[in-house]
Parts: sequence; C-alpha cells; structure tokens
Amino acid sequence: MNKKLTALLALSAWICSLALLASGTRLQNKANENFNVPKIWDQKQLAEWATPVAGVGVAATFYSESEYYAAPVDNTRTYAVYAPGREPKGYRDWMRGQGHQRLIEPEKIKTERDWIEAGRRVFAGLDFPVTRTDDPRIFKYLSDPEAAKNGGDAVTKDGIIPGLRWVVDNDGKLKVSLADCSGCHSRVMPDGSLLLGAQGNLTFAVESVGVVVEGFGKDLERKGISINQAEYAAYGTPWVRPDVH
Repeated sequence: MNKKLTALLALSAWICSLALLASGTRLQNKANENFNVPKIWDQKQLAEWATPVAGVGVAATFYSESEYYAAPVDNTRTYAVYAPGREPKGYRDWMRGQGHQRLIEPEKIKTERDWIEAGRRVFAGLDFPVTRTDDPRIFKYLSDPEAAKNGGDAVTKDGIIPGLRWVVDNDGKLKVSLADCSGCHSRVMPDGSLLLGAQGNLTFAVESVGVVVEGFGKDLERKGISINQAEYAAYGTPWVRPDVH
C-alpha cells in the first residue's frame, strides 16, 4: 500500500474514531467548545505499541513521524452513485459543474461537533483513489436499468449503490470509484435504509465494482507487483510452518 493511501486511511480511521467518543451528555455539553486535536502519529508513543510477532520475536515497525506527516493526502469530495432509473435529473452535469472539491476543510474545523461531522463525512465519502475510472463500461452499466437490475449491486430505498462513489477528480473529469470505509462497513437494513458503521452486507456486481477494482491491479503493475504478491505481503505468515497463505 503506498504512503499516500496509508496516510489517508490512517486519517480517516482517526477521524471516524472521534465520532465514537461522544455520548449523550458529553455531546450536549461540549459539542460547541473548542476542541484540542491530539497528535495522531507520535513516534515515541508508537515505539512500544506493537507486541512481538509470534514465532519471530520482532515487533512490527511503522513509518517514521517525519515520513507520516510528509505523506500527501487525497482530500477529495465524492458523491452518491444512484442505480439506473433512480438518478436525479441533471445529476451528472451538476457534479461536473462543482469541479474538484475537498471532502473536508480542516481549517474550518474548530469544535468537537465539527470533528464529529467531519468524521461522518469521511466515513461516508472516502474512496480509493487508485480505483477512480471514467471507463465507458461502467458509465454504460450505470445508465442501463436492465443490466443493473440483473447485476446484483446492493441498492438502498433511495436508489443509492453504497459500494460506489462518483468523484470529480483532480483532472476535472467525472469518474466512478470504490467506496472506502463505507464500502465494507455499511448495512442495508430490511426497510432499505443504510446504516453506516455496521457489519457490512453489501453485494456487488462484476460489471460495476469489477471495473473500478481493476485500478488496484494497474497500480500494482506500475510498481512491478502482482496482486498475489501484494496479498501475500499483507496476509502471509512465512514464519509459521506450514503457512496457510
């Protein structure tokens, strides 16, 4: 995983965790007070955080503090993807007219309530930049009610496909991408509403998610890495005999 994506994922996880800190009374009493944001990446605090890997006796290592804070962050606003026939009239032209926008504006975040709302926006709107595509195949799919009906994508009662996001990329082009946090941790409830942060139950169609996921493979290919190698690097346990991975 590249440093840009790692930094973005770490930031999103931390912001999302802030939303879980507030409970009833605390939220009512302190939501509008100025909020001192704790330092997210402290090398001294992380030095003894990880326990040694079983069978090896060596603890995991992390990016240095300077590397972490030097990593670029893709702070790009995304939009809901509607199933064919459910998309508001003029929706795509409206998104193009917005141009490239930021997902959150950190300089405007002052209070705890601000941070909680920022966490909600990041959780719901974060996408995987390497999956952004304007491939005609997915545009065609999202314009064909019959194809989408048979595809199997989970759709909410509002006609939204939670696993995908529209984005006006840095180059000004309208693209489709894979939802990040919300793509795995969202649940379509029996009444068709979407519950963010729940155990996921989303289903995906090859014609939709399959197209955007190709971006992962292409990104790895540019680095000279196969998907199998990347998966093994993430999940392999070569110190365990036999390694089930």
